[in-house]
Amino acid sequence: MILDISTRLANAFAPTLVAATAAADYLDLLAAADAGMGNDWVWYTNIGLTFTSGGAGTLDLTLQGNLTDPTFSSDNLTILDSGVIALATLVRGYEIKLKYPRGFNVRYLRVVATIATAAMTAGNLSSWLTNDDMQDVKAYPAGYQVS
Repeated sequence: MILDISTRLANAFAPTLVAATAAADYLDLLAAADAGMGNDWVWYTNIGLTFTSGGAGTLDLTLQGNLTDPTFSSDNLTILDSGVIALATLVRGYEIKLKYPRGFNVRYLRVVATIATAAMTAGNLSSWLTNDDMQDVKAYPAGYQVS
């Protein structure tokens, strides 16, 4: 899978407040289109720094789209939702891979993180839209042997 800046939705995004917070980055598809048609797009998110909380914080990620407004002030569409993820799951290296559905005619895309239960004290994530095959590879440390 190749991840590049032109398809990045969030880079080291560190939401902390008990609220819905949008990543500063957004993706402009340059024209309104149904990105799901003819492509196997995947919304890929990776936890870069383990999340911590003073309580039992949870995270829910949504991929929002908008047809005409890059400020996302109105008429936003929720395209994908990760569902609520428990704090214990939000460790470095954890990946969320969701297939982009057909039928959403949008130009602009962004990630919104909703923190609930308790504020986060650390943690970040990065997110991309990619049309490369999602490789499912188990990496082993140097010198490890499989017999």
